[in-house]
Amino acid sequence: MKKSAFVSIVLALVMFASCALAAEYTYNPEKPYDGVMTGLFNNVAITVGEDTGLATYYLPEGMTPWAQATIVLTPDNTTAEAFAATEIGAQWKALADEYKIAVVFLAPVDGTWNLDLQGA
Repeated sequence: MKKSAFVSIVLALVMFASCALAAEYTYNPEKPYDGVMTGLFNNVAITVGEDTGLATYYLPEGMTPWAQATIVLTPDNTTAEAFAATEIGAQWKALADEYKIAVVFLAPVDGTWNLDLQGA
């Protein structure tokens, strides 16, 4: 059963907030914001009910922990990883590098967005 794009976006934000837990780094209580993970993170699972989709996160060098994020919804039948590798994905990553913001590429579950909200 497909879920609405809104629920997917909300879960992407939750996953983005927790993605820093995926890496190991030494925590320094005197510098709590040091050690921000950066780079491209593919195939981050997002689960809504019984459905699981995949997202790709891009966190640029120099990004602060409180940086803003932009969510990019991929076209139908395009994975987040594949879209991030396209020319348009590269342009989003370049903007992220310039403005030090995070970019979340979010793909639809089952290949298409549930725009008519059938079964939601």
